[in-house]
Amino acid sequence: MNILIVWQSAYPWEVRIEKFAEVFRDRQHAVTVLCRHRGEASGDEVLSSGIRVIRVGIGTPRALGAPVSVNPVWFMALRSTIRSVKPDLIIVRDLPLAELVGHVARSRGIPVVMDMAEHYPGALRSWKKYRANPFLNVLIHRLRLPDAMEKRAVGLMDGVITVCEEQIDRLANVYGYPRSKMRVVNNSPRRTWFAGARKGVSDTPRIFGHHGHMTPERGLDVLLEAFALVAHQAPNVELHLAGAGESASEVRGGVARLGLGDKVKNFGRFDHADLDRLYGAIDIGVLPYPPNELINHTLSNKLFDYMACGKPIITSGAAPMKRLMIETGAGMFFEPWTAEALARVMSEALALDLGPLSERGMKAFHEKYHWEADVVNLLAFVETIRRVR
Repeated sequence: MNILIVWQSAYPWEVRIEKFAEVFRDRQHAVTVLCRHRGEASGDEVLSSGIRVIRVGIGTPRALGAPVSVNPVWFMALRSTIRSVKPDLIIVRDLPLAELVGHVARSRGIPVVMDMAEHYPGALRSWKKYRANPFLNVLIHRLRLPDAMEKRAVGLMDGVITVCEEQIDRLANVYGYPRSKMRVVNNSPRRTWFAGARKGVSDTPRIFGHHGHMTPERGLDVLLEAFALVAHQAPNVELHLAGAGESASEVRGGVARLGLGDKVKNFGRFDHADLDRLYGAIDIGVLPYPPNELINHTLSNKLFDYMACGKPIITSGAAPMKRLMIETGAGMFFEPWTAEALARVMSEALALDLGPLSERGMKAFHEKYHWEADVVNLLAFVETIRRVR
């Protein structure tokens, strides 16, 4: 097949798109990624991986490349790319361009699938920049424009890929979208990843860790408050943070306000190549994400990363994470969503024999929650879409 993947941001590098593209390439399919230009030298190139990349907006003001379905720049680029590539299947990642891609694909009789990695309207409502701008606040929070966009886009799709069962339930219940046209493909790591990471926990576990974007929906304020409570009782503990984002300054302020400067190590922005070192240094991964409309319908790749490295996990009671902790026995969850509840579970973890949790997490990773298993689901689903269409 000729497969076209449409992505709203720059490429490379985006891990999920890279994994999708390489799966299809390895099966001898030709893969093209249509993405946004972000200063790269070339507007059309074939990467060393064999993936062709066509970039939208090169030579034009950055604002004209905004990835929204009503943007004529994207419409013309999509139409031109389809004429050039002649795709047998189009996969559009997330909501911003999905309606445009759906309309154009349907008008040309091309099967189209959305890879819905998160509850995108919920994500928009969690971001500070859309709360601070009065105009955008009205559109996104009061008028719920993203929800209307999502409804129209989903109705145009021949199939939808999600990262958790809870998202499938939502799309079926809210929009009546057929469950038979949806499939879970987890944000799981390859089996070969993290080979250099120290596996398991220390004899006396003491280092908690969180890796990923520092944004409001991550609940890092709750994590810092909880860690402060734990550190008063267990003065030898540490918290390792790695990542960047719009909440980074607030995180630094929280560390200072709580007097945690000597107990919190903030490694800042990181690359994928840094993960062996970062994951290997911790004993327990903490995902304190609030159980809201966004987090209740997505599943972070960090869960599977921590399991792959044998790091016991503490999560909030958000539905997908709680379900995974109960299913695998790889960690613990806290309820209600308060710093006090999280602190209790963190303290309990320090007093436990964490070896069984570590072993169960690695077992779940090796037997089920790795990318090679998800590849089977992805390829089977794509073949179903082809047959039905």
